[in-house]
Amino acid sequence: MKLLAYRAHVMLVSALVAVHESRKEHDSNFLPTAINALDLGCGTGLLADALEKTELQFQNLTCIDISQEMLKRARSKPTYTQFIEGDIASSLRSLQQQTYDLVVAADVLPYLARLDDIMERAHKALVPGGIFTFTVEALEAHLPLPYASSRSDDHVEIDAGDPLDQEIHTKGWAILSNGRVAHERAYVDRLARKFKFLVEAVGDGPIRWQRGNQVEGHVFVLKKV
Repeated sequence: MKLLAYRAHVMLVSALVAVHESRKEHDSNFLPTAINALDLGCGTGLLADALEKTELQFQNLTCIDISQEMLKRARSKPTYTQFIEGDIASSLRSLQQQTYDLVVAADVLPYLARLDDIMERAHKALVPGGIFTFTVEALEAHLPLPYASSRSDDHVEIDAGDPLDQEIHTKGWAILSNGRVAHERAYVDRLARKFKFLVEAVGDGPIRWQRGNQVEGHVFVLKKV
């Protein structure tokens, strides 16, 4: 049995294509015919593999990763055209503003706590009407009832009614026992409004299998307004 199997990239691309198909008849500018895109935290290039199976066409797909080894493996993917070594936040700050039609982040944001900076930087990197699509690990799946109907092994160590429970809901995120961060859907909705994004679509489902357990997440498709 695999200890770790990723699905966020498939979930993200499926949501993006579904929204694109539903919008293109009355919104020809939802995504251009030749897309200039940015992959945040590309890893080995799983997202490129998923995008190759779609009808979306890219004039440029730039990938960012902090690991030289990951970028070396990503270079074998013909969909990628440019490679940037560095952390996401610093790399986004160095990029020219209003450049990209599409910014994607598949199973990357669970390594970040507060998402304010990444949302602001993505908004600045996008052209007007550009799309930011990403996945987060669902905090709701780790909280006690009545907030969620399921728990995972990597849970938040709190008791129902504990003051910390209310603090987590106020923040909208929590660091899990495995070191990753889970985010609440309402938290992302608040940030989308704050940084002038329109929520085009939100989906729920497993973003990865980890130690035999299904890890639930949210996928967001946001449009810069």
